[in-house]
Amino acid sequence: MTSSLSTAMPAASDTSSSAVAKARSSAATVPGYFRLDRPRDGAPDAPGSRLRLVLFGFAGGTITALMSLAKAFPSWIEVWGAEYPGRGLRWQSPLLESLDLMLDDLLPGLAQLSRQPVAMLGYSMGAHVAYRLALRTVRPPLGLIVVSGRPPRWGSSGWADERLSDGDLIARLQALGGMPPEVLDSRVMMESFMPVMRSDLELCADMNRFAPRTLPCPLLVLEGTYDRLLVDADVPLWLNVAGGLPGQSLHRAYPGGHFFHKGMESGVARDIASWLTTLRAAAISDHPESSIVS
Repeated sequence: MTSSLSTAMPAASDTSSSAVAKARSSAATVPGYFRLDRPRDGAPDAPGSRLRLVLFGFAGGTITALMSLAKAFPSWIEVWGAEYPGRGLRWQSPLLESLDLMLDDLLPGLAQLSRQPVAMLGYSMGAHVAYRLALRTVRPPLGLIVVSGRPPRWGSSGWADERLSDGDLIARLQALGGMPPEVLDSRVMMESFMPVMRSDLELCADMNRFAPRTLPCPLLVLEGTYDRLLVDADVPLWLNVAGGLPGQSLHRAYPGGHFFHKGMESGVARDIASWLTTLRAAAISDHPESSIVS
């Protein structure tokens, strides 16, 4: 795979009133985070306690854009989403153009969610946000899933999208499949979307000012085989920063581009759940008294 684009992760927000209303009506909220799956009655459909999976979305989007994926997980996985400031459910908060400010904003809520066993999933730009948070959180996650994300590269160049004109930027987003027609056709929605996208591109440009460090957990790397933002070296670079035991960190490719999960939510969620089941079983075997089952 080759790319002339930056590793910024573009896509348009799911700004529909129904998606926002459904997430906002969730009974459970944590500062900066919202419950995305529908609380279900009865026992979970797998042994042991529920595991929390926290999603971190792509640039320019709101967390409700991953709602279809969130709903595809089995009931023993409790799905939460991080909403970045200045959009969606946090539209009244100011946009943040510094990655450190973003991490400071999200870390307290993640710490609260991590009082129970937690795993993290970062999509595109969110892969790097989740990676940096996993390095800073007091309680390491069970595992980190990175989806369509470029790996950390100390001093690497290529963060160029923030310098594109609006027209060129929109054209590139369309080529990735990240601009729904209803957003493009709405002047009001575009006026809301472009400042968010520009702010996120500035945040992406800040990401390479950080030397890669080894994660405190295993890593699952998911990618589309035709993703124009990724290159062949990306997967080995991600696996180089993976923690955990040998054989726990894996790579899986799917047919499709940057947003390959669309239309494949059930299969992607099933693969992630299977990986998390294996990690959880290993954690219970190694530490029977661990809070992984509490």
